[in-house]
Amino acid sequence: MEQENKAYYDQIYNHPIFSGAPAAEFGAFMEKCTINTYEISERILYSQSPRNGLLLILKGIAEVYVAFHETNNNYEVLEVLERGEIIGFSSLADFLGEPAHYEYPYTVEVRAVEDAVCLHIPYSVMEARWTEEEVRDYVLRQVSVRLRDIYASLAEQVHLANQWGESDPFIQRVQDMMTAPAVKVTSQTPIAEVAEKMVKENASSVIVENEQKHLAGIITEKDLVQRVVAFSKDGKTTAAEIMSKNPYIITRQAYYYEAMSSFFMNGVKHLPVAEEDDHKKIIGMITLSDLLKKKSREV
Repeated sequence: MEQENKAYYDQIYNHPIFSGAPAAEFGAFMEKCTINTYEISERILYSQSPRNGLLLILKGIAEVYVAFHETNNNYEVLEVLERGEIIGFSSLADFLGEPAHYEYPYTVEVRAVEDAVCLHIPYSVMEARWTEEEVRDYVLRQVSVRLRDIYASLAEQVHLANQWGESDPFIQRVQDMMTAPAVKVTSQTPIAEVAEKMVKENASSVIVENEQKHLAGIITEKDLVQRVVAFSKDGKTTAAEIMSKNPYIITRQAYYYEAMSSFFMNGVKHLPVAEEDDHKKIIGMITLSDLLKKKSREV
C-alpha cells in the first residue's frame, strides 16, 4: 500500500495547495495527511461526520448529495467532483474561525461514483499553507467557481420544479436512474459470448469498446435477433460486425426530461451514459423502460 501511495506523490506535490513547498516541508505535510481508497458507492463523508479537513480527489469521481431518508434512495445530487478537485469547501468557514449563526444538525454527504482515492488534508496542514498567497488565491477561485455552479444548478432545478411540479421525476438526473456499470464487450468478442454475457447480466444491451476502451457501438437484443438469428450467422461472428455504430449517447448530468426527449426524437430505446467531459468514456446505460418505470412509480 505504501508503494501505491508514493505513486500519487507527484500529483499531490504539483497540486496548487502544495506546489512550491520545500521538499522537507512537503514530507512533513504528507506525514500528517492520509491517503484513503473508496469502492464504488462507498460513502466518503456522512451527513454528521466531523469536518476536520479537506479531501483532494486523486483518482475517480465523487458526488455530493443530500439524502432525504436514511432507508431509501431518495436523494438530490448537488455536484459531481473529479480528479484534482477538492471536497469540503463548505466547512472552510469553520477553518477560518467564522462562528456559525445557526446550528446545522445535518449537512451533505459524499460518496464515490466509481472507485476513488482521496487525500485527507487536515486543517493543521491548511493552516501552515495558508500563509502562501498562491494557496489563498487558489482556494478563493475554486470556492467562487463552485458557488457559481451551485447557484446555476439550483436556479435550474427551481425553474424545472415550478414548470413540471415538485412531485414529478423530471428534475432527476440520468446518473440517479441509470444502470451502472454498463455491461461491456470488445469489438472482437464473438457474438456467442455477447449473448451469453447479456443473459448472465440480465442486460438488454451491451456497450462495444474498441482497443482504446472508447465507445465503438452498441448491441441490443433486437440487433441479435435481426442481424444474427435472422441471417443465420454463426457464433464466431464478432461484435463489431453486428453492432450499431456511433450510437446516440447522453451524459450523466442530463435531466430525466432530456433523456426522454432523446429517446423519442431519435427513435431508440437504449442510451449509453457518458462522462460530461469525455463522451467516449461510458459509465452506464439507461433505457426507455427505466424512465417509464420511474415515472409510473412516482405518479
